[in-house]
Amino acid sequence: MTCRSKEGGIRLPVARRYLWGRQCKKMGDLGFNGPSRHRPSRPRKLSNGEAGLAPEAGRRAQEARRRHHWPRQSVGLSVPGQDGEAAAPGPPLPGVRDSSPGRHGPAGDGSAGLQLPAGRFADSHELSELVYSASNLLVLLNDGILRKELRKKLPVSLSQQKLLTWLSVLECVEVFMEMGAAKVWGEVGRWLVIALIQLAKAVLRMFLLIWFKAGLQTSPPIVPLDRETQAQPPDGEHSGSGQEQSYVGKRSHRVVRTLQNTPSLHSRHWGAPQQQERRQQQHREELSVTPTPLGLQETIAESLYIARPLLHLLSLGLWGQRSWKPWLLSGVVDVTSLSLLSDRKGLTRRERLELRRRTILLLYYLLRSPFYDRFSEARILFLLQLLADHVPGVGLVTKPLMDYLPAWQKIYFYSWG
Repeated sequence: MTCRSKEGGIRLPVARRYLWGRQCKKMGDLGFNGPSRHRPSRPRKLSNGEAGLAPEAGRRAQEARRRHHWPRQSVGLSVPGQDGEAAAPGPPLPGVRDSSPGRHGPAGDGSAGLQLPAGRFADSHELSELVYSASNLLVLLNDGILRKELRKKLPVSLSQQKLLTWLSVLECVEVFMEMGAAKVWGEVGRWLVIALIQLAKAVLRMFLLIWFKAGLQTSPPIVPLDRETQAQPPDGEHSGSGQEQSYVGKRSHRVVRTLQNTPSLHSRHWGAPQQQERRQQQHREELSVTPTPLGLQETIAESLYIARPLLHLLSLGLWGQRSWKPWLLSGVVDVTSLSLLSDRKGLTRRERLELRRRTILLLYYLLRSPFYDRFSEARILFLLQLLADHVPGVGLVTKPLMDYLPAWQKIYFYSWG
């Protein structure tokens, strides 16, 4: 058995009739008389003086009600009339949370608790670069600790190792130091920090080239430690000859490790024995090989490569950032250095990779000002937008790249470092 309420014809069970009656009685004590069953009663209209609003404010309240579809009859409120008179708030019901703007924000729905203060994430680039720099420094520190524990020293003297370490630290923190200087001291401090870092790097590299005969300056200066190779047991642990014995099939020529020479489970690798041996041998060669001695021509070429950042900064100070002369001077120095080094024979694998890296980095001149500002920017953004509009899924990569390109191009060590 159910009963019908006075508001909207809601049918309630008999067990809740008593509770419904008490709630209606409380509402009546508070001055609310619900609408009748057949014909809803219109609330009494308040004048502008009673509502405390001018006619203009009343009209604005009526327009706001129409835009947001506010109900014409609400608990504890008198609804504005057709002439723009505003409503006066009544006392809230027991158990109903107050939704005044002073507590929960302008919308009155608690949205202020979800709104983030302006400028909270304004330093997102600096924070991300700080995390990246700190992670690189931790990797460098961890490699040094592992080398010390494994007694895998670099094939260089102690003083040369210190210079390489300082050079690696500068390369890890140069971008963050530029951002921090721009944030704290402005453009003048930013360019001063850039000049000091480039000068320190050039001095360290010149010492390595002239004094220690370090050959080609590779990047990174210190070879990262191959943890997978170092985790393998030393040669000769499973066989007296130092070679991992294996069986080669007569017809298939498949290499199979014998059961007697199978390593323990924690140090086992699932590749072919020759592949693991080749990888370990290649890593040992990279760590133990001495740099290729450079002649006079190669030394001049490497000196030009080291001095190129200083020449570029000096030309920027003389002719300005909008001039083509710094861009052309830097490009000529890079191309000259590579052409002088291209005829060198007998380079190690790491030195050949370094020359290939420098050749690929010539493409950065398309993203360097003033060439980027006058020619590349519009074409690159158009191409990325075209790919995002016509190739499904590519927009997930190209759109963030389009947003990041302007910020990337403004950082000196990103484009010119």
